Amino acid sequence: MTDKEINKIAKLVAKEVVETFVREYAGEMKVDPVDETDLVMMELDRLNNLMSRYVSNEQYEKATIIKRKIDIIKNRYDLK
Repeated sequence: MTDKEINKIAKLVAKEVVETFVREYAGEMKVDPVDETDLVMMELDRLNNLMSRYVSNEQYEKATIIKRKIDIIKNRYDLK
């Protein structure tokens, strides 16, 4: 199974989990809205952790792809 296929399956599973959670618990919880900056920072943190894991496992091609994604996000939001 390729990484692309794994990511597609992971997204489908995550979507189903979120939809089930919302269906079951939406009326019981109050959630503070998250602004776009927080979401971008969380995504950068996730990508940095993933890149570190790939480097540790000597999967340099995957690490390079993740690094490119990090650079795109940083450029899009003018982050250093």
